[in-house]
Amino acid sequence: MKSALGWKAQLDKSIVKPDKDATPEQVSAYHTAMGIPAKAEDYGLTKNEFASDEFIKAQSELYLTQGLSKDQAKAVHEHSLKNMQDGASAIKAANLKARTDTETALRKEYGDKYDTTLNDARNALRRFASPEDMEYLNQTGLGNDAGLIKMFANIHSRIGGDSLLGGGRAGNAGSETNEIKNRFPNSPQMLEK
Repeated sequence: MKSALGWKAQLDKSIVKPDKDATPEQVSAYHTAMGIPAKAEDYGLTKNEFASDEFIKAQSELYLTQGLSKDQAKAVHEHSLKNMQDGASAIKAANLKARTDTETALRKEYGDKYDTTLNDARNALRRFASPEDMEYLNQTGLGNDAGLIKMFANIHSRIGGDSLLGGGRAGNAGSETNEIKNRFPNSPQMLEK
């Protein structure tokens, strides 16, 4: 009899998952007992530089539909944020290594002309790349690609560098500007240095 009473006491304290025919009140009581919030935003998930508001909202809704408690959701969410941080750190390290490797290879190839070649590539890139292109190259690390650097250095040398417009005459900045305006009236970006 004592054993049966002990089992009954344990059963009275147990949390039983409602079946498909459960009333909303039974489901709500189950969620409360399990620590599952009533609304997705009640998880109170934290953000970092990788987790946007949209990401937080989507994760909260996922956790709610999967029936995670606040504690479970917090553990999964913190693990996800750490994985994102670790991934970003790995990409940053890979980009730094690529930059170092590229610099080493280009210094070997160009020798004492390395600084001039790199400056020529930067000038061509500044002249022809949009701000969005520059941002993309910086974010992806492609701006450190040796082939891309050589390509823009070649572009610079093939177009005659800054002497493409105005023939590179010293002391004629005003006439050079007028010549650019006359030759390329629909391209004001040509005046940008």
